[in-house]
Parts: sequence; structure tokens; C-alpha cells
Amino acid sequence: MTRLLDVLAALQNDSCLQIFLTTIPGTTIPEGVKEFIGDLAMKTVSWKAATQYQFDLAVAAGSSGPLYEIDAPLIAIPHGAGYNKYLRRDAGTPGRRDAGTPGRRDAGTPGRRDAGTPVSHQEQLEQLADQCPEALPRAVVVGDPCFDRLLASVPWRRHYRAALGLGEGQRLVLATSTWGPSSLLGRRPELFARLLGELPVDEYAVAAVVHPNVWHHHGPWQLRAWLADCRRAGLLLIPPREGWRAALVAADVVIGDHGSVTLYGAALGRPVLLDGFPWDEVDPRTALARMARRAEVIGDGPLAGRIDSVITGHDPKAGRRIAEEAFAFQGRSLEILRAEMYRLMRLDQPSRRVRVTAVPPPVPEPRTWEDAERPALIAAVTIKESAGRAEFVVERVPAEMVDLRSVPLHGGRHLVVDGTETDHRLREIADIVLHRAGSGPEPGDVPTVAEASDGECRVRLPDGGVVRLRATPDVDCGLLASAVHAWSAQGRTIAALPPRLVLRVGRIEVPFSCDVASG
Repeated sequence: MTRLLDVLAALQNDSCLQIFLTTIPGTTIPEGVKEFIGDLAMKTVSWKAATQYQFDLAVAAGSSGPLYEIDAPLIAIPHGAGYNKYLRRDAGTPGRRDAGTPGRRDAGTPGRRDAGTPVSHQEQLEQLADQCPEALPRAVVVGDPCFDRLLASVPWRRHYRAALGLGEGQRLVLATSTWGPSSLLGRRPELFARLLGELPVDEYAVAAVVHPNVWHHHGPWQLRAWLADCRRAGLLLIPPREGWRAALVAADVVIGDHGSVTLYGAALGRPVLLDGFPWDEVDPRTALARMARRAEVIGDGPLAGRIDSVITGHDPKAGRRIAEEAFAFQGRSLEILRAEMYRLMRLDQPSRRVRVTAVPPPVPEPRTWEDAERPALIAAVTIKESAGRAEFVVERVPAEMVDLRSVPLHGGRHLVVDGTETDHRLREIADIVLHRAGSGPEPGDVPTVAEASDGECRVRLPDGGVVRLRATPDVDCGLLASAVHAWSAQGRTIAALPPRLVLRVGRIEVPFSCDVASG
């Protein structure tokens, strides 16, 4: 459906056309389709009715099922980034492929002598000539409307990053999984938790794009349940219909598998890390396979260093090379596809140009009442002093990813929770509660309480004193509170602070001030 929506944009602004929507019987994973169609408010007909009418054109995202029963010229577009994978014939078990037919693909729709097969690149004509030569006269290279929309979205990168809540200097790690046992989620479901547990939250954000088949084969509730601890730790879970493209544009690095999202990310110029690759499922002649041969492997070492090295060592020209190998006629795919559609319908095209628009901003899955507005964090603070200067190096990781029973907390390492935290155990053992007016219950008897308002942070220290902290407005109050908490926990007074105070978080360094507050 998401593929069809991109393509149907070519048929806008023409009052000569009436578009109907039908669904093919026997879909492998039918869940979610009915709700999606209902939200679109499109005119629908049953499959039985669709086979009894005569249409001027049929457009399908894929070529499986009895499409030959439709009385119309047919265009079958790919539902991914080209034709890269071998056909899975065991449709009842997601992720399995028919081992008896290696190298075979879906040969098209039998019985349709007027069927068309748009492909995204010239090389796919060569593959088609090898595997289904009788379909070659009906194939046409049109490019990829989805990739064209990604390209049109690149200027909106900062807007998308702001929509995801990314801070200045924060890197977005996008982990993407297709479906089946050989997918990233199927092979390494613990990788999402590893990313969140090892990457400091002020330097990295982690987003997850999971194939719609996973969402709907297992059910949305189940996927959310599998990732519940990751979501509490701050994982940005992107919904299955839309948002993945904007998140891909916003990303700094992609950790993926053999799914289309990984290839799109590489073609956009994003550095890619792979955790294994199912070579027996992918045609080695495709752009996806060539991308995998060039991509870095994530390995088993520390993730932060691995991600940093692949970002800093990435060649921007590599993305352009992959895009040229995978997608022809960049920026013109809808224009070419519309011409083919109107040729088959024997109609003149509208005079209006075809619009290629940027995708909407990403909207991650919302946090629930059980989840605090901001995740509980373990903050580690290192204080470096020199003449008249103190530098506070703060690194924070989600408490959800840390076994608090085995990790000792002391002055330099402490627990920070948001005032909206509903886990009573975390509230009881917290060293700092970030309380904002009206954001949650009163924090009670907590050693350190930080109250953020009007661009400043008021902190009550364990000895009962109150200090006022100021920095640039974009600095998280919790970082400042952690700095003075670590200083006070060493038994030192606020009066002993040197005149120059600096907060360092990753690659960002900002000055701040601290003075005793009244009341």
C-alpha cells in the first residue's frame, strides 16, 4: 500500500479517472491491510467484483496472486528497492524460502500478454532476460518513486531531526530489520538493547525501523512488548506505515540487513554496518549484493567506537555510486511511469507537471503512562581541575539497560529519574529527581532535587542548601544537576567551586555558572 500511494501520486489532478482499490485473496500476512485501507478513505471493491469489471489499467505492488483475473492492462511494480531476493515460495512461514528452487524468481503474472513490469535500473532487464525472457518486451526502466521522494526530502534533514528530538551534536543510529529468521531482528534481537546500553544518550539516539510484516504477523502489541525495555530506555520506534524514510534522511549511520531500507540508506550516502548477510537469499548480481560486499561489519567489539569509526571513515562518494547502480532516472521516475500509464490507457496526459514531494516528518510510537517522559539514567561524572577551572565530564546511559543490583552507585555515578517516572522502585533509590512544575508528584525526601524553569536549574543539595545553575537554554538541567551532585558528594562545598565551570558531554563543551539561591 505504501508503494501504491507513491505511484498513485502520478494520477492526481485528472477528473477523467476514477481509482478503485481491491486486495488480492490469499495474502501471506493480511493483518493490518483492512485498517490501512479504511484510513485512506479510498473507494474499494471486492476481489470478486474487481474480476467482473473491465478496467483501463491495473497497478499492483508486486506480482503474486491471481492478478491475471483482472481484465485490464497491468503494471506490476516492485514493492521494495528493485528485485534483489530469491522468491520465497513457502508463503505460510515468513522468512522461509523454497530450498528446491534456488535462484528462481517470480516470473510474472501468467496469462497477461499485456502486462508491464517497471524496473528501477537497466541491469534488471539483464536479469529478466536471463530468468524470464518472455517478459522482457513488456519491461520498462522507470527508476524508483520511493528513492526520488527520499532525495526530495534531504533538504528537510534538520526538520526531521528536530521532530525526533535530537540535540545539537547528537548522532542518530538507525537500526533496520526486514522480516524472517535471517533478518536483523530474527538473528540478533538483543542488538537493540546493546545499542541503547552502550551508546551515551547525550551523544547518540537510537531509532528502529521494523518491516510491516513483523508488526502485523506477530501483532503490534507483541512487537511493542518485545521492545518494551528498549522503548523505556529511549528507543525511537518508527511506525510501520510511514516515518521510516524521514528517519533514514535524519540518520547518521544505518545498522541493517538485506532489506530495502538498508539499500536506500546506503544510496542516500549513509554509512552502513551489517551484522551478517544471508548470501543464499540475495541474487549476487544485484546492487544490494554489491552494497553488502562493500559495507562494514559491526563485529562484537564496543559499539560506540565501531560506529564512530565508520562515520568518520565514510566516503560520501560511495552513496552516489550505489544510487547510480540501483536507481535510474533519479528524480524523474513518476514522470516516466505516468507516461507509461497513460499510454496503456490510451489517454493524453494532463498538462500539469508531476510533483515529487518530501516525505512528512517522522512521528515515533508515543510513550505510554507507564513510561516516564524521559528515561531514567545512570550518570557517570568525572571532575578535572586546573588553575581556576573545573571541567565536569558527564556520560549517561539508560538505567533500564543496567542491572542496578550489581552496579554500585556512588557520588560520581548516580541515578537520575524524571519527575514523571512511574516505577516506584526507581523513585525510591534515585539520587536526582528532575521535577518540573505540574509534571508529576512532589519528589519528596530526595538527596538532590533539580527544578527547571525559565532557562535555569535550581538544585537542592544533600546538605539542604539550594543553588542556581545557568547555561545556554538548550542544555539539559539534568546534566548540570549531575555535575554539582558529584561535586557535593565528594564532601566539597559550593563555595569551593573555582570561578570557571565547564560541562563536557561527548564532543560538546559549554560553560555554566553556579551560585547560592535564596529560598
